[in-house]
This record gives sequence, C-alpha cells and structure tokens, in this order.
Amino acid sequence: MQRAFKVYGRTNEPCDRCGTPIEKTRTVGRGTWYCPHCQPRGPER
Repeated sequence: MQRAFKVYGRTNEPCDRCGTPIEKTRTVGRGTWYCPHCQPRGPER
C-alpha cells in the first residue's frame, strides 16, 4: 500500500505533478508532507 503514496516520506524529492521539491511540516505533532506549488498554504488565521 505504501507504494501508492504521492508525497508521504518524500521530503525534497520532486513532485510527480510539477517537479517542485516536496516539503515537510509538523502539524499538531504529526508530520505533514505536501507540494508547495500544487497545494499552496491558505491564509493565516
């Protein structure tokens, strides 16, 4: 099943969609991986 993950555990590897390096952040003590180009941050609260 882990082969199907698009970004999990892929820090600094290129995004499959756009090639931008995957970033990791911590949210509520858990790791969150995302592509900053394909999934930009929302407005700060």
